[in-house]
Amino acid sequence: MNVLFLCVGNTCRSPMAEALLKSKLRKKKIKGVNVRSCGLKAVEGMPADTRAITVCAENGISLKRFKTACLNEEIRDWADIIICMTSDIRDFACCDKATDLTLLYGLPPISDPYGGDLEDYRKTFYDLNFACELLAKDIITQNKICKGEN
Repeated sequence: MNVLFLCVGNTCRSPMAEALLKSKLRKKKIKGVNVRSCGLKAVEGMPADTRAITVCAENGISLKRFKTACLNEEIRDWADIIICMTSDIRDFACCDKATDLTLLYGLPPISDPYGGDLEDYRKTFYDLNFACELLAKDIITQNKICKGEN
């Protein structure tokens, strides 16, 4: 299964979500799930935002090697499911593989901390951590995410 997280710039939300889900799956010893992230308007090859790196490091997760990627046809084809940070991003992705956390779990959209302070990034991390816990559970139980339900 290939899971893709999608946001706008691929420097804050989607890299944190990618790192969180990978960490949760690794801790639960789940194999066969590949996780990536990208952005609708990302500049290729840039590092994650320094505040995202800091907040992840505070929680034992490294983003130091992360490099941004922009959504393209190859990445879209690779993904089995595209998890968007908001419904607007989902609509812009224009893809039947695209969903968002509101559709999946009734969660509010994941706010973009870009330009905010560390507390904004911590809130986004907390929201993503909760969402990724639900995603990991669904992957383990092969619930709705694995069946492509929205």
